Amino acid sequence: GGATGRRGRRRSRRGKHAPGPAAPGPGPGPEPLVIGPDASGAFWPVRVRGIHYQQLAVESVAAGHIASFHVHAPPALALRRGMVIAARALQPRACWALDVRVELLSL
Repeated sequence: GGATGRRGRRRSRRGKHAPGPAAPGPGPGPEPLVIGPDASGAFWPVRVRGIHYQQLAVESVAAGHIASFHVHAPPALALRRGMVIAARALQPRACWALDVRVELLSL
């Protein structure tokens, strides 16, 4: 069960909320999804249970819009800033360091 929140709405104790911008591409569908990386660089299986945009439940959001994703994730998973939700088929990997060469051009 859930607890009653403000204004008598039911809150779920089983899910977690992951707010953030939506990227281009199809939204969560029947395909398996993962969320991560966690502190060890691993990605965890997850199921999106709902999407809220501007405090309204919606089926999808456009790219760049800030939305809140209600996810069913393992209890051991601690959500943190910088995590992404992606299709498992993309086989996402964590990258902690990056070598770049930056050239500044003056006008």
